[in-house]
Amino acid sequence: MKKILGLDLGTNSIGWAVVNEAETAEEKSSIVKMGVRVNPLTVDELSNFQKGKSITTNADRTLKRGARRNLQRYKLRKNTLLKFLLEYKFITDDTLLSENGNKTTFETYRLRAKAATEEISLQEFARVLLMINKKRGYKSSRKAKSTDEGQLIDGMEIAMRLYEENLTPGQLSLMLLEEGKKYLPDFYRSDLQNEFDRVWEFQKQFYDFLTDDLKEELKGKNERATWAICAPSKDSDDKGKFTWKWIVTEQKWNEEKSVNELVEEERTLVGEKRKGTSAEQKIENYKWRSKALSEKISPEQLIVVFQKINGQINSASGYLGNISDRSKELYFNKMTVGQFQMAQLDKNPNYSLKNQVFYRQDYLNEFEVIWETQAKYHKELTPELKKEIRDVVIFYQRPLKSQKGLISFCEFESRKIEVEVDGKKKIKTIGCRVCPKSSPLFQEFKIWQRLNDVLIFPANEKNKKKRPNARFLSVEEKLNLYCALSYKDELEKGQILDILDMSDYELNFDKIQGNTTQHKLFNAYKGIAEQLGYAKDKINSLEDIKAIFESHNIKTDFLQLDDKIKWENFESQPLFKLWHLLYSFEGDKSDIGNKNLIEKVSSLCNMPYESAKILANVQYENAYASLSSKAIKKILPHLISGEQYDIACVLAGYKTHSKDSLTKEQIKNKQLKDRLELLPRNSLRNPVVEKILNQMANVVNGIIDEYGKPDEVRIELARELKKNADERFMLTDITNNSDKEVKKLKEEMKEKFPKVFGNYEPSRNDIIRYRLWLELAPNGHKPLYGSSENLKREISPAILFSGDIEIEHILPKARLFDDSFSNKTLAFKQDNLNKGAQTAIDFIGDNGLSDYIKRIIDVYGTRTTKKVVTNPKTKNKKVETETKTFDSIFREHEQKMLRNKNIASSVEKWNKATDEERQKLSKPWACMSDVEKKIEVINKYYSGKIKKLITKGSELPEGFINRDLANTQYITKKAKEMLGGIVRYVVCSTGSITDRLREDWQLVNIMRELNWRKYEELGLTEIIDKVDYNGNPYKVYRIKGWTKRNDHRHHAMDALTTAFTKRSIIQYLNNLNARRLDEEQSISNAEKDEFDSTAITTEDVILSTPDVKAIEKKELEVRENKNGKKKLCFKMPMENFRSEARRHLESIIISQKAKNKVVTQNVNKAKNSVESVVVRDGEEKRIKGQMVKTPRGQLHLETIYGSSKRYVTKEEKVNASFDVEKIQTVACKRYREALMNRLQEFGGDAKKAFTGKNTLEKNPIWLDSLHTEKVPEKVKTVEFETIFTIRKEISPDLKLDKVVDVKIKAILQKRLNDFGGDAKKAFSNLDENPIWLNKEKGIAIKRVKITGISNAVALHDKRDKDGNLILDEGGKKQPVDYVSTGNNHHVAVYRRPELDKKGAVVLNEDGSVKYVLEEQVVSFFEATTRANLGYPIIDKDYKKEEGWEFLFSMKQNEYFVFPRYETVADDEGNEKQIKTFDPKEIDLLDPDNYALISPNLFRVQKMSKVLAGNSFVRDYVFRHHLETKVEEIKLLKDVTYKQYKSLPFAVDIVKVRVNHIGQIVSVGEY
Repeated sequence: MKKILGLDLGTNSIGWAVVNEAETAEEKSSIVKMGVRVNPLTVDELSNFQKGKSITTNADRTLKRGARRNLQRYKLRKNTLLKFLLEYKFITDDTLLSENGNKTTFETYRLRAKAATEEISLQEFARVLLMINKKRGYKSSRKAKSTDEGQLIDGMEIAMRLYEENLTPGQLSLMLLEEGKKYLPDFYRSDLQNEFDRVWEFQKQFYDFLTDDLKEELKGKNERATWAICAPSKDSDDKGKFTWKWIVTEQKWNEEKSVNELVEEERTLVGEKRKGTSAEQKIENYKWRSKALSEKISPEQLIVVFQKINGQINSASGYLGNISDRSKELYFNKMTVGQFQMAQLDKNPNYSLKNQVFYRQDYLNEFEVIWETQAKYHKELTPELKKEIRDVVIFYQRPLKSQKGLISFCEFESRKIEVEVDGKKKIKTIGCRVCPKSSPLFQEFKIWQRLNDVLIFPANEKNKKKRPNARFLSVEEKLNLYCALSYKDELEKGQILDILDMSDYELNFDKIQGNTTQHKLFNAYKGIAEQLGYAKDKINSLEDIKAIFESHNIKTDFLQLDDKIKWENFESQPLFKLWHLLYSFEGDKSDIGNKNLIEKVSSLCNMPYESAKILANVQYENAYASLSSKAIKKILPHLISGEQYDIACVLAGYKTHSKDSLTKEQIKNKQLKDRLELLPRNSLRNPVVEKILNQMANVVNGIIDEYGKPDEVRIELARELKKNADERFMLTDITNNSDKEVKKLKEEMKEKFPKVFGNYEPSRNDIIRYRLWLELAPNGHKPLYGSSENLKREISPAILFSGDIEIEHILPKARLFDDSFSNKTLAFKQDNLNKGAQTAIDFIGDNGLSDYIKRIIDVYGTRTTKKVVTNPKTKNKKVETETKTFDSIFREHEQKMLRNKNIASSVEKWNKATDEERQKLSKPWACMSDVEKKIEVINKYYSGKIKKLITKGSELPEGFINRDLANTQYITKKAKEMLGGIVRYVVCSTGSITDRLREDWQLVNIMRELNWRKYEELGLTEIIDKVDYNGNPYKVYRIKGWTKRNDHRHHAMDALTTAFTKRSIIQYLNNLNARRLDEEQSISNAEKDEFDSTAITTEDVILSTPDVKAIEKKELEVRENKNGKKKLCFKMPMENFRSEARRHLESIIISQKAKNKVVTQNVNKAKNSVESVVVRDGEEKRIKGQMVKTPRGQLHLETIYGSSKRYVTKEEKVNASFDVEKIQTVACKRYREALMNRLQEFGGDAKKAFTGKNTLEKNPIWLDSLHTEKVPEKVKTVEFETIFTIRKEISPDLKLDKVVDVKIKAILQKRLNDFGGDAKKAFSNLDENPIWLNKEKGIAIKRVKITGISNAVALHDKRDKDGNLILDEGGKKQPVDYVSTGNNHHVAVYRRPELDKKGAVVLNEDGSVKYVLEEQVVSFFEATTRANLGYPIIDKDYKKEEGWEFLFSMKQNEYFVFPRYETVADDEGNEKQIKTFDPKEIDLLDPDNYALISPNLFRVQKMSKVLAGNSFVRDYVFRHHLETKVEEIKLLKDVTYKQYKSLPFAVDIVKVRVNHIGQIVSVGEY
């Protein structure tokens, strides 16, 4: 008997099942136990992980910590600078260092500008230095740049030439090209924009379509976008808002009148038909740009001019491009940064300088100018002091900390050792780290590894199982490919076959990646050659580059690897030295950040400075390989000699080529651990994955403790865990859009088909059917294939949901288990039956193929591609979509084919070949029919449904699973690695296999059956009568608005399926569609007709190997369905499997991770001067560093609020709350005095004075003797209310009702009204269109004070700049910096004796004390404060002196068992409630009672107690432990959740603790 652990590993849950699997006929398989562990990620964690965002909780904290550190460093610089200024008596303690009083707003800016040319006092000079210290400018870090930020331009000489010769970039470029220069310089964005403006202003006198709105629309657009805005749409006659239209007058011949007439025609852009080479066209573009400044040019030429200029602006734009432009302005205007900014403020006092960044060098230049100017007037400003303030204080920046410690270790050249750290033994990895992927050494390794794996075989041997002539490449062939790959990015299959001169052959790879490092360098070499005057398009190889470089005395030893240098001395290769220089250089102090690099490259390669600039711009990403340089050096020589990777590893002295590829002997002798070790905190870069794996470790360890160690572990991974970040984001985007679409479709269906969906919701299959019907709209809702009669018939709405129409699998389910939407279409029932197990195109045959191809192109020919784009600054992602019509794709491909140099020889070869020879050849494009050409285009450029529609049966994929099981992502590798430490075998499965087995093992509807009763009692179930395609009636059972994913137990069910998924089953399914039957199999023709057409049948597959045949015989059986059809299914894994699975599912208690810890003990290693004492293994040990208690969560929300008071007017009913203090708030003096008199009459007892018979309704308070005027029942009160406020920039999302200042609110409301209520227009672009508070004085409103939260806690007390407390007039501290403390940590529940009015204890009828419940709500902020002060987090002695007795606490996700009540009628027919389940009368620790406990077990979801007026509003919500959704649907109250607004519910509930594997381990407070 083998003990198996099945795991269903998801992002926030782990389903598990322990089973005993029989290994002999005598043994019986059984289920031991099942369970689910839920690890609730925060909403942000789960959302960010699924969306593929890199900003995890830890990363977000790191960003904020970085911002805090930057602020701390600025303050440190400021304090150091102040010390210098005080020491040298520039200032005193009383010196005012900021603006003070009216008309001093920009005084420091003015002083800064003045200081560059005129004398200012030392005190004023100190203010200027402090201002420069705030912003020090951009210091380039070469490795930190991204393409989205643009580029730094080092083109001041070029800009000077443009200025002095009054040229535009276009004119200068034309001059250089006509002089024979090939290389054109970079231009500043401002110069390019100036050229664009000059062309626009001149040309708009000729064309009305050149409007200001169009010019604004074209800003920032690239070449393609510029054309798209101005040209009409290709796909329709619709002309956009900015489409260029102009009138052309031409002479045309009039046939009727036989004369030439002048005719006016409207024209739009169609694109200039260009002639000549690319170099000639380039010169022509610049000629048009020059001509456009002074002469009218045609619209077709003008759009090219705008496209080219905009393209250059776009590449020079971005953050870095803006910095370069500003620096250029300073240079040209001979201004300092301060003078430049003051000029802007003089022009517009409301101009925002916030994001105006300059080079660090610009600030240094300004510092130099100001210091030298002031040194003329102040002898104190010595050169020594300047050096100290400049280099040590203001502009000092420490080198960046190395991050090499984050690089992974090489699995071959590393080992683990045990070390002692801070008195604790830890496992440490030592050895070599992996090398960068861009290393020339790894690039060589990668190429040779792939070349040794390439198989070549005749084109007619596509079937993997039938390749008798397949062979590996010869040495000569490998060398030929190596030479091509050594400087190319990749080679596609066609290119490889051309190099090998084997066009009649096929490869086992579609493409081979080349030397990407050398490819980037090769492109740079071509740029240098072009700069030197050579045509770029004529340089095709490194030999060409070598010849050019040698003719210009440039070194060439770095172009290729030197064969004479041995692998062990690889670092001495000139190519390696060049790469290492480019890869490792991080930046210097120059404006552009790489001036030193350019000089070093120039020296290393002996090339001109301008040429070295091109090479210096080559950058490599920080990606890493899986092996170290040391390991690669040992393995590479064996790869070059022709050995495959696994053999090469062994020959290099490594036992195996991977930790995952152990031999049977190694598996047998593997040393196993007793338990899984937890991953250290922050040991993985993705904290979500770390959480998942640690929870898995806890669950597995709990299972080992309870049920023993398993012999084998089988895992199913959730989809999200197999995808990378962009794939997860794309999936989320598709899912979100899909959810919206489903809702929309349901509404449409109800509206269009009221008779069909009048009484029930459309099902999933109904929606699929409707979507497929909508897809067929371009074909007139007619089917894509079928009989000639049915192809003409429309699938009308009347028959869409009838038995006449079926959902048809394009690639038959019997041959490829693909039930996705992309494999479905609609067909008439008879056509579906006739098609059988054929693919769609096989069913069509040759007759009608042309029309069929036209139909599928009409429906699916428009190709949509999506890609994920990441904003480099915000790191936010979005999905961009691009569409292309079939015609445009076809034309592009045809042009590419016709440019093929070998087209004539290929055609000749084809025409001469016999039919047999043609089987081995690829048919040339020129010899293909129109249909064949369209099929080739679809095959090459399309995926999804259209490709499936042209897939022949002989081309069906060989594997059952969509992706290779070995090709799983990081989570798989890490999970397998961890689990492989405790068992010998870890087997991975996928959702598709689980789906298939769940169906065969009849587990599909179990979750619905388990939930049916409780929903049926609420009337939320429905039974729908339907008729199948054979006319047989059947019933569909449905729970409204429910799916199995609403119940956590579905994870355990999947884990159970996975646990019984043997390796033989996976092997069988992987071989299922390996090949078709060549002859009839064991089932006779008579039996074939009885088989279900949707089943997998043996006539559809050939199981040619003995192993697979044995699996089929052992694991599969033929079953009959209700209609008598036979189906081949996997055998049940054990007797009574379904009933046993259901029994175990009923008794599952879901384990939820509760957040019990408030703080953890950590060592602050930065405080290494401090020694702390820690207890390790019962012994005290001294360690370096300060012991600190770190909160295990966010103490408060980030926003800091201020506070203020305001009057609040209310109308309140006079009642028992009207004591002396309350009456003082009554607004009307007469009412106030009258109420006070009444209160005094009753001795100050408000209850007696204003309630019962003395309410103002029953006993009025008259204000006059005639009883004509009295105090009303409701009076107006005026109180001071503390509000918490924050200043917010005015933006379109500003909520005006939250603005505190009434006057400003009115101004903003008027502004909004002036713009017709459009907030986006009203509150955007405020620099150019300010909102004036006082226009005459130039005072604009940019920020407003708004109300924030209702409750807050002060973080600090008000202090001055020296840290001294500032007290109020009464001598009290003034709290400041208010924050919202966020979530509550726990609620402590107490009971106390009930007291009567006289303070005596109230007794029950039986004489026992009567108790009432009380609670204390404690926030996480308060709980952390208690922990740091050493107080108990849960105060069990709270108000003990008043008789309070602690009962229990409630924290989020803690479990409580509730009593159950049912309403019954007594003998007299009166309804009453009886307790049918009492948690206090059952043994909650007994696992046999779990099935009884489960319906009554709830977890704490949320808890709150908020003061509203004079009373508290409570909200306690408990969620049923099986429920995944957190919806509060009133109908489901007390079933899926419980909600209480008061505390008495807590009397009868019982608190329990559930461990990692779903066992109740304690009852009551723990």
